[in-house]
Amino acid sequence: MTWTHAVWLTLTTPAAQLATLNLHIAEVAQAIGNEVSADGKSRGSAATQAYLRALMDERRGLLSIVGGVGGGVSLARFSGRGGGNL
Repeated sequence: MTWTHAVWLTLTTPAAQLATLNLHIAEVAQAIGNEVSADGKSRGSAATQAYLRALMDERRGLLSIVGGVGGGVSLARFSGRGGGNL
């Protein structure tokens, strides 16, 4: 099967990889149950399901990378016009 968004791993930034991987996961999930063998009769999606599980593992790794960029807890204090803390 040819995948449109299988290029996710070749992208240079984790954010771009994650965005394209999400699209790839959607197309793989949609293909599950729609596979037809060469004889046109039997269906099998075990390999596609295993591939989807592997993609979800990759997604978790990318989420931990992308989620850590620019995220976290801010310890900033803001003060109002009167000089008191908000």
